[in-house]
Amino acid sequence: MAAVPEVGRATDVEPRIAPEAEATRLLYERYGGQIFGFCFNQLGSREEAEDATQTTFMNAFRGLKRGITVEAEDAWLFKIAHNVCLTRRRMSSRRGRVESASDMQAIQEYVPAPQQMGSDELIQLQDALAEMPANQRTAILLREWQGSPTARSRTRWTSAKRRSRR
Repeated sequence: MAAVPEVGRATDVEPRIAPEAEATRLLYERYGGQIFGFCFNQLGSREEAEDATQTTFMNAFRGLKRGITVEAEDAWLFKIAHNVCLTRRRMSSRRGRVESASDMQAIQEYVPAPQQMGSDELIQLQDALAEMPANQRTAILLREWQGSPTARSRTRWTSAKRRSRR
């Protein structure tokens, strides 16, 4: 029985690394610590700084892949890091506005929970809504049950219109 050589295996071939990957590796070795320090200073958190550093070098890799020629490597990387940190701070502030506080007990000390409405109060609410003009009733219902910003501005407009009649 004759031995069959393995098909598809190259024995003396070294893997080829894309030139932009090698350039990014060299940039990271040269400036990684400085970029991390900059990001840490900007963001104040080790985890955020690590993520920002990684994003910075990924953006640099993409830039090199697109064919960008860099004259001042350090200035280019610090500008990328600056933009990454700005984006992360903006995202963080948006998340802070949307997320609720973790200590609900502390919030309840300042803002008591709303009381449940009794059936008499609900009937009064229905009567009050029935007496309102249709457009004002619609605006209030949209605002309260759907959180529609259009409804808020419509309610303000209706209130302003009513005050101008007086």
